[in-house]
Amino acid sequence: MVEGREKVEVDITYDDGGSLSVAVYSIDDARLLRSRRIVGEYVGGGAASVQSRNAFSLPLLLSLPEAYTAIAQGIATCSTGCGMNDREALVQIRKRDRRGACEAFEKLWLKGVWLTSGKRYGADFAVYAGELSKMMFAHDVYLDSRIVFCFFGITSLSLLTSFCHSCF
Repeated sequence: MVEGREKVEVDITYDDGGSLSVAVYSIDDARLLRSRRIVGEYVGGGAASVQSRNAFSLPLLLSLPEAYTAIAQGIATCSTGCGMNDREALVQIRKRDRRGACEAFEKLWLKGVWLTSGKRYGADFAVYAGELSKMMFAHDVYLDSRIVFCFFGITSLSLLTSFCHSCF
């Protein structure tokens, strides 16, 4: 549960094909999510001037595992305009999670690591040992149909194997 502050509001929408997207439109909410290790991806337009190139471009789009973890852990709540409560949102997200990514993400997140989408590395998740701005990419996480993890990265495989098996 978020202490000392109300929950972040997330907007859940369906596109024409029935795909679910979860977005945050407030910069303060986006920063709070990032401080809680829910990273997301800024998908807004680029900065118009050189001075604002480092500015964030809203909205912050959350992956389904990130959204599931944020709602399940009490960090985020559905906005009033999305037409569903938190429990219904969790059910809708789990329906679209065919490979157990939400459960895997949440369990790794609870271990205290930073996770992002691993798409650019051909993986399900990318794992960082610390804050993203201070750390280089460390490990790939691949999920198979039985939620078995395979880690490849810079550190020793034995350390990662023990970390992996302690997740479940």
